[in-house]
Amino acid sequence: GKDEACPAPPPAPALPPVRSGGGGGRMLQVSSPPSCISQWNCSSWSSCINNVSARTCDDINACNISRREKQACTVLHPSQDAGSPPGSSPISSLQPSPGSSSGTSESTARNTTLTTGSKTTLLATNSTLQSRNPLTLLILSNVTLTGFSVLDALDPVAKQQVLAFIALMISGALLVAFVMQTIHMRRKTLLHSSLHPQPITLSNRSLDIVRTLLAGEQNVVTYLLENNGGGTQASAKHATGLPLTSLHRYIQSLETKNILVVEKIGKMKKIRLSDWFLGDE
Repeated sequence: GKDEACPAPPPAPALPPVRSGGGGGRMLQVSSPPSCISQWNCSSWSSCINNVSARTCDDINACNISRREKQACTVLHPSQDAGSPPGSSPISSLQPSPGSSSGTSESTARNTTLTTGSKTTLLATNSTLQSRNPLTLLILSNVTLTGFSVLDALDPVAKQQVLAFIALMISGALLVAFVMQTIHMRRKTLLHSSLHPQPITLSNRSLDIVRTLLAGEQNVVTYLLENNGGGTQASAKHATGLPLTSLHRYIQSLETKNILVVEKIGKMKKIRLSDWFLGDE
């Protein structure tokens, strides 16, 4: 009935010496297995809690040993992440360590933050562009900003204003081109009519009068009819080929018959068919 202590386990039997196969009779002692050498695989540093960052390290040689390291957080550079340990850069903190899943989650969160920041920058830029006038937006419509067209990035109201402004400019350009073309064609027509005057059509009474004239007088009247009813004595001499003395005699005769009128402008004499002959009176 007395309590007895449990017997201690028997000691492990010693390994018997092994005789070498040689004839020398030398004895070899078998060595015990080597001790476990620790090689650590540590996770990434956790975020700062109470100014302390921690991580867990496991032995990769299956020695069933683990340890947890702690380190005080310090004031980091503004470009560094506040959750990273001292001496680490934001780029290196984005890359997960081998065998660690927390590094992957931190990298995903960091990428999400960067993407959100770029979108925020783009929205701020768009709001600045929308406050400008349509002419500035038209100039910037061909500029590409962070992979997006400025015109495509505008809101529907601003985009509609820019398109309306473009349509108004095109309409104005077409109207100006039409007016310039009309003026050019009118000037061309007037120039052609002045260089190539249309012959005058005579009435039957005027034709009967022409038949009663002399041949030289008919030549002068024909020249005036082909020259829109007027000309100069010099041009009449060149067109009819009459001598100057004969031309003066024919002109005086036609003036006496009230068929043409002589107008003296300086030293130049202009002749034209009378209104009575043309039937305008």
